[in-house]
Amino acid sequence: MSVVARTLGVEDVSFLRSVDVQLILLVSAVSSMGAIASPALPAMSDALGVGPARIGLVFTAYTLPAIVALPLVGVVADVYSRRAVLVPGLLLFGAAGLAVGLVSDFRLVLVLRALQGVGYVSFNALTVALLGDRLSGEAETAAQGVRVLLNKSSGFVGPAVAGALAAVAWNYPFFLFGLAIPVGLLVAVTLGPAADDDATDGAVGAADGNEADDGNDADDGNDADDGNDADDDHPAEAENRRSVRRYLGEMADLVRDPFIAAVLAAGFFRMVMKYGLYAFLALAVVSRYGGSVATAGLLVGLYSLVGAVAASQSARLIGALSHAYALVLGFAIAAAALLAFPLVGGLAGVVVLVLVHGAGEGIINPVHKSLMSQSVADDVRAGLVTTNAMVQDAAKTVTPVVLGALLVALGGAAYGQLFMVTGAVVLVATAVGFVALLAGDASPRRASL
Repeated sequence: MSVVARTLGVEDVSFLRSVDVQLILLVSAVSSMGAIASPALPAMSDALGVGPARIGLVFTAYTLPAIVALPLVGVVADVYSRRAVLVPGLLLFGAAGLAVGLVSDFRLVLVLRALQGVGYVSFNALTVALLGDRLSGEAETAAQGVRVLLNKSSGFVGPAVAGALAAVAWNYPFFLFGLAIPVGLLVAVTLGPAADDDATDGAVGAADGNEADDGNDADDGNDADDGNDADDDHPAEAENRRSVRRYLGEMADLVRDPFIAAVLAAGFFRMVMKYGLYAFLALAVVSRYGGSVATAGLLVGLYSLVGAVAASQSARLIGALSHAYALVLGFAIAAAALLAFPLVGGLAGVVVLVLVHGAGEGIINPVHKSLMSQSVADDVRAGLVTTNAMVQDAAKTVTPVVLGALLVALGGAAYGQLFMVTGAVVLVATAVGFVALLAGDASPRRASL
């Protein structure tokens, strides 16, 4: 057994030699580049004459398009093709990001960042679906773990490189986004046909573990004569409109399934924990536990690295416990670390709890992605992952506001109690979610999850 196989906990790592898988992982690494704009903000503020109160709009403009674009991405990717959104998204992400570094008008910067955000949501979530299209079982789980490992590593290295560039000139970090353009062109000419199959062709049957008896079989309106066939006698546009209506109906039925509802809820509460920590950890370290801002930054970096190591073991963990039990374990570890915050009185204890929480988050991330990918058929997979992305965006938006109000109610410096309440809520939600996973549709595909 090779070193890579032993590290990932799988017997066969031949999937990593697949050009398609390598390209998908490369696209995923590109998606983690969003954070490289952060180190440029102070220098941008000075160079463009924009005050601290407005400079944050650089990120607001980037994330806001997701609210509108994500539902469209799921529909187009499932009903038409993955490639129809993947390649244009990469090219737009790279071109708009590169253009930011070439302008000096802040309003134009915001317009370009909004366009870049549209490009980002067009390919980011699809990497989960693309791996699910090509792999199944432990290979798919291991690939999701590798994806998270690469993303977290890129998220750690990228901002450091961008910070060095921003020290020279504010616009230099934005030139890094141009790397997405050759990646988009490479995907356009190299990625195999599975990424370009119509939804009707995506359900490839037992060869990839997506057999027809999971409720998405040929008579559900997505069969070969639904208007997506190139030689059909009916006008393609009219047939595609009918197909979209069927697709939206299937998605509505899907999210009402307790199993899928639990999967989406897991995505929501994962972001509640993660963004609760992101929003208040630095404040807690500096004002409550005697650390510095630099210490807080280092701690966030270590949190990501621990998560990356844990993510690399997802296939081994799932092989021992199954997806559902591994997901519950990850949530239990992460929530328990938050619950223990009131028990520590110094920085050393905080470091231990943050690292434990990072290990739990590292387990949750790839297991949750794999659970999404393997629990549904190809022709609704992109819709599910983009729906999950919308749910997670909602959690990212409301968590700092709700927890900020709670902190004020608790006394303004009660960070330990704030994290404890967050952990308790997530722990209760985990118990309810686990019951929902067991109560959901027991299709053959989900029986082993």
